[in-house]
Amino acid sequence: MAIGETFLSAFLQVLFEQLLTTGGSQFLKLIGGVDLPKTIRKWKIQLTRLEALLDDAELQQFHSKPVKLWLNDLQDLAYDIEDVLDHFAIEAQLYKKAEEDQVNAVDDHSIAGILNNMALQTDTLRCQRESTSLVGKVVGRDEQKKEIITLLLKDDQSSEGYVVIPIVGTGGIGKTILAQYVYNDEQKYVYRDEQLYAYNDEQQKCNFDLKAWVCVSDVFDVKRVTIDIINSASQSNFDYSNLDQAQVKLQEVLKGKKFFIVLDDIWSEEYDDWYRLQEPFRHGAKGSRVITTTRIESIVMMMVNNPTQRNIIKLESLSNDDCWLIFQQHAKVGFDLAEMRDNVIEKINGLPLAAKALGGLLKSIPDKSQRRKILESNVWGEKSRVLPVLRLSYHHMPSHLKQVFAYCSAFPKDYKFKEMKIVLLWMAQGFIPETQNERMEDTGHKYFNDLVSRSLLEKSMSDAGKFIMHDLIHDVAQLAASGVCYVMDVVDTQRNLIRTRHLFHPGHVQTLGNQIMVPQLRTFLCNNVYNLDFIQRMHYVRVLRLHSSETKVLPDCIGDLKHLRYLSLEIFSIKMLPQSIKNLWNLQTLCLEGCRSLKKIPYIGSMRKLRHLSIEDTSLQEMSFGVGELTNLQTLDKFLLAADGGSKVRELRMLNHLHGKLIIRGLENVTEVVDAHEAQLHKKESLDELYLEWGACMNEVYDKTKREVVEKLHPHTSIKKCELRGYMGSTFPSWLGDPSFNNMAHIRLNNCEKCEWLPPLGQLPSLKSLWIERINGIKEVGLEFYGHCSTPFPSLKTLLLSGLELWEKWMHPPVGINKAFPVLEELSIDYCLLLKGNLPPHLPSLRTLDINACRKLQSLELKNSSSSASRLLNAVRSVEFAEQPTNFSPRSEDGKTPKSEENIGVFLKASLELPLLTSLKIESCPSLRSLQQNLLLPALQTLELWDCKSMERLPGQLLNFTSLERVFILECPKIHSLAEGGLPRNLIFLEIEEVNIKQAVTEWKLHLLHSLKALTLKNVGISADSVECILCPHLSLPSSLCLLEIRGFQYLRIISNGNTLPNLTRLDVMDCPRLESLLSNFTSLTDLITENCPKFHNFSEGGLPTNLRSLSISDTNIDKPIKEWGLHLLTSLHSISLTLVNVSSSLDCISGSDLPSSLRTLHIKGFQNLKTICCSTLPDLSSINVLSCPRFESFGDHGLPPSIKSIYIKECEMIQQHLRSDPSGRILTENGRLSSPLSQSQPSSAHSSKFT
Repeated sequence: MAIGETFLSAFLQVLFEQLLTTGGSQFLKLIGGVDLPKTIRKWKIQLTRLEALLDDAELQQFHSKPVKLWLNDLQDLAYDIEDVLDHFAIEAQLYKKAEEDQVNAVDDHSIAGILNNMALQTDTLRCQRESTSLVGKVVGRDEQKKEIITLLLKDDQSSEGYVVIPIVGTGGIGKTILAQYVYNDEQKYVYRDEQLYAYNDEQQKCNFDLKAWVCVSDVFDVKRVTIDIINSASQSNFDYSNLDQAQVKLQEVLKGKKFFIVLDDIWSEEYDDWYRLQEPFRHGAKGSRVITTTRIESIVMMMVNNPTQRNIIKLESLSNDDCWLIFQQHAKVGFDLAEMRDNVIEKINGLPLAAKALGGLLKSIPDKSQRRKILESNVWGEKSRVLPVLRLSYHHMPSHLKQVFAYCSAFPKDYKFKEMKIVLLWMAQGFIPETQNERMEDTGHKYFNDLVSRSLLEKSMSDAGKFIMHDLIHDVAQLAASGVCYVMDVVDTQRNLIRTRHLFHPGHVQTLGNQIMVPQLRTFLCNNVYNLDFIQRMHYVRVLRLHSSETKVLPDCIGDLKHLRYLSLEIFSIKMLPQSIKNLWNLQTLCLEGCRSLKKIPYIGSMRKLRHLSIEDTSLQEMSFGVGELTNLQTLDKFLLAADGGSKVRELRMLNHLHGKLIIRGLENVTEVVDAHEAQLHKKESLDELYLEWGACMNEVYDKTKREVVEKLHPHTSIKKCELRGYMGSTFPSWLGDPSFNNMAHIRLNNCEKCEWLPPLGQLPSLKSLWIERINGIKEVGLEFYGHCSTPFPSLKTLLLSGLELWEKWMHPPVGINKAFPVLEELSIDYCLLLKGNLPPHLPSLRTLDINACRKLQSLELKNSSSSASRLLNAVRSVEFAEQPTNFSPRSEDGKTPKSEENIGVFLKASLELPLLTSLKIESCPSLRSLQQNLLLPALQTLELWDCKSMERLPGQLLNFTSLERVFILECPKIHSLAEGGLPRNLIFLEIEEVNIKQAVTEWKLHLLHSLKALTLKNVGISADSVECILCPHLSLPSSLCLLEIRGFQYLRIISNGNTLPNLTRLDVMDCPRLESLLSNFTSLTDLITENCPKFHNFSEGGLPTNLRSLSISDTNIDKPIKEWGLHLLTSLHSISLTLVNVSSSLDCISGSDLPSSLRTLHIKGFQNLKTICCSTLPDLSSINVLSCPRFESFGDHGLPPSIKSIYIKECEMIQQHLRSDPSGRILTENGRLSSPLSQSQPSSAHSSKFT
């Protein structure tokens, strides 16, 4: 049972319109002898009769195979009719273009024969038919979310480093939504004493070092999923040619990290797929978690090593009340639907997807009787793998939506797409009509939003700006298309494509053989192609997307694809398009993004229907000849100007329909003012963004010419975003800052080096963000910057001033009347070397203040407001600068001008109000000495001082900063004391490095910081000299601590009482010359580092912490043999690094029995007498580094374990002389890759196996 045939009734609606409008005069000219109007009328009568039967057939074909076959035939006929119609229309274009009396290439009799044959098939089909008569708010899953979060945080005794938490349930029950609910939860939790607690801190960030979300879908491609995990976790865009490279990289990304990965929508029951995918997971830290979602319970059992009911989340149906809540979110519930509540809930059957779809369906149908008819339909009683509500949702769509919805099945499940891309494909297929009142793109936007409002498309959670179709909805679309749309699997090469019109292939085309040579294809989307000869057989193709890293030439036959409307090429090596491309008269979209080597496009002026041209990420230096003739262009992402008579900016003159973004690059080549004037940018009223870019000017151009050119490039006042980059004139254009640009929201001025004054940007009423960078001509930002308005910058939220190297002063309107920047939230001043201070005095909405590399900044006084000019709350934040401007005369409150400069200074020395400031960062300001002592910033959450060499003290009232959570003080060597009264009690992160605090650490009252998670104290001066013991009565730390790093504690001898820090997972101790031992076992410790502690010689009596996963020891004096350390007892230990440990002086062999079986990486350095590392018994060992061990000669009699993937050897002369060069060898040295000189096929001896 399929509902694919319902696609036909929608298709015929559009076909009728084409028959009656496009046909007329063009057909008569083309085939004169045929009585075309009579033929059209006959077709319309016959097809209308068929169309009238389709509505009933849409439901009957679910249980009638003859009806299904009949509809398949009708669909094929309808496509053939439209192909012929389109062909005739193209021939008519040729006829008109040639201005001939007749078209010799077309045989009238053959056309008549085609028409008669079509009519005969239509009659036959009509007789046959008459004889047989498809993450917002989450409801009802709070308990399951709590259960999963508990499993995420709860310690697991499994020997594996990670635990799989499967979510299993039927389709549409909300598995993905629940996983998203957990993955995106911003609330922080801690699991303790068998209870889950919500905390207002950063606990979850401490628990997981990285997160990744990957949708697996029905094709389990291990390489693709591996790459997707890498990219999601690292926020990158890597690609790898083979699985081994991808898995090595994933292992590197996960190594030693506590990760949280979601694998959504798994279908494959092949154990080998899962086994290969999870291999790199073993290298993560203990406590890592993997959430999977699937419908199939056997997959759950395959993935979980020790499956128990408590580790598997089995989703059940939602309660009736929860279903009703979801339904209400998507439907306008009036009295009639409220009366039918029980009926609605029955139809939903506990499935959230069904509730969403039914709500969206009924919302679109205002008629009450029609709503009731839907709820009483017989479809609800039929059994199908497609939910009845989804079938009905499709059945009750308007015909125009049915077409575009069904077409979405031409993409794979879980495919992410942008709205505009899919709309352009709909346009190419003729699904969207063009009218005089509305652009096709705008109509397509409405169609798209309609599908979204019906919950048939939804926003992707992982890719901003992209959309996705739920897999059950995709099933509906796929059945609606009934084989017309098909997604070819990489390994599916036996599919009969005889009915396929729209084909997507994700892999290598060469695997398809002749199957893609079907002439009826209208869409061909391929991700990797080698040979392009096949395209000459695609006579009716309308959409062609080709991706190739191998192809270097596009064949001339591309110009024969007369039906082509959409052409997207991502062919890396192609340098030139063929001349024949000018013959694509029907082309609407030409996308060349990713043709990185493309340097030339031939004449394209004949493509009069071209609406979208994209040349991003190409090597083009100038525009193609004829671009100025493309008067239908709607989008043109870049316009490139060339020197010496190349493309001119005046070619933009007739392109007045441009929408969206336009980049004009190469403006240094515009040397004539009239050229800029003729571009007529002010007439392009649909442009939203304009980027004007100048490069290095090879020819001398007068400053006046530069200024007049940019003056003539003024855009329409509807522009929203503007950027000037590299402009070399001395003044900015007058239109920049003109208040008539009332939509201008974003401006960026970059590298305009010779400009001396900023334009009056304060007059722009809608300006939200302003970036001013690298303008070295500016010495003073004066009052002209604010313009002539009562409230300058009324909408500005972000202001960045960077690289103004000669800027000294910032002038402001008088304090009493200064209302500028009322909503500014973020202010960044970066690399303004000569600026001494004087920020705006009125910033009531500022949340972030970031000052970096302002080397002359001497005073940044933040204090409570006491000025009569500041009448906010008494306890708000304020900024005051010592140096004030004196070159203008403000008026006092009585309206009189102050008589002396002294009075002026007092008047201007008003406090800077910052009542909402949450982040204050000051970096590399070597002249700044202090912050105000009576400073009080109750909303401040982050305070960061870095590389302020003259900074002497912190605010005295720091204790009263009640919201402060993060304090970072680094490289401020003149800071001698902390604030009086101690540190804020709510601190979560405290990092102090390279200071010279005299106040003893024991007096800092660190034990009172009950929320502290991370404490770093490095080279804090003589304050550490009194510390001999950490975690002793005179220096205790809060039990909440997760991370402790200490360095440069000269007199520290002992770290004891580890049981007072039950949450401590990482301990780093460095450069403590008197440290002797750890006297207590740290039960939660997972990472331990000791470095340059030469007297350290002993662990606690109980040995090393039992939960260690990483151990690094260097430059210590441990005299106990390694075999007595108890390393083999640490079953979670994955990584060991030993450097210049005292035992190395006598150690000649490291035995595998002395190491833990869980070990994955081993790093050894500076063991002078070490000869052998026996590691063949370590099953998970994958990486070994051996450095500066001159006598090292082998890996034991049994060689290396099979799990080894990489070995690095340096300064180990003994073993290196036995190795030979080998580009594919596993052993890497400073001389390249090496391997054993013996072949693997040779029998192993005690000697030869040392190197294998």
